[in-house]
Amino acid sequence: MELASNLSQQDEVLLSAWLNSAETPNNTFSLMATKGFLFALVCAPKPIPTDVWLAQMLGGQLPSDIAEDKLFALITLHNQISQQVYEQGMQLPEQLEFSAGCDANFLAGHPLHEWCLGFAAGSGDYAQALLDALPEDDEFYEAFSMAYMTLSFFASKDNAQAIVALQEDVDLASFSQEMYELMPDFSLGFAALVEQASLAAGLIEEDDWDEENQDVAD
Repeated sequence: MELASNLSQQDEVLLSAWLNSAETPNNTFSLMATKGFLFALVCAPKPIPTDVWLAQMLGGQLPSDIAEDKLFALITLHNQISQQVYEQGMQLPEQLEFSAGCDANFLAGHPLHEWCLGFAAGSGDYAQALLDALPEDDEFYEAFSMAYMTLSFFASKDNAQAIVALQEDVDLASFSQEMYELMPDFSLGFAALVEQASLAAGLIEEDDWDEENQDVAD
């Protein structure tokens, strides 16, 4: 079966319904969480094998009876986001709107929460590795930690409140609004920032990144 270049709106509706159905394991990501997760993966310093990330988003174990059309839909979505990141310029899903009632943005099912939750799941391992490897006074440490904090901010209200507690003269609502407004710019430049920080930290070599991006282009 030939992969489509993009999922149609109808394809996304069908994929979303399947991800939320009894046919998938418990803890399977929602469609919006899947989009955040795949964005984090395609920005990773090193490629993640397809069977590994499929298992991670499908409750931790890849089902043996996953339907071929659903498998291809997920891979198509992965490739679609890869093209946005490396060729077209990343654009966050239009459903990521900030709710006036601040607490709502952190609730399960809210698009902001779901996307950030998926992003945090997909980037957590390499984000921690980068932050551990970079000196805290390094320019890339500060830039990457800010980008990671912003793009994962709505994944956890507890973590968000802990971050706000470290700030001066700011409350959760106003800080959340600020984080939301920064998300488009940080998502647009996140892949390049990961590359630069990973090279500075010695986690990858220049040739590794060139080869990975050549694979994406192919």
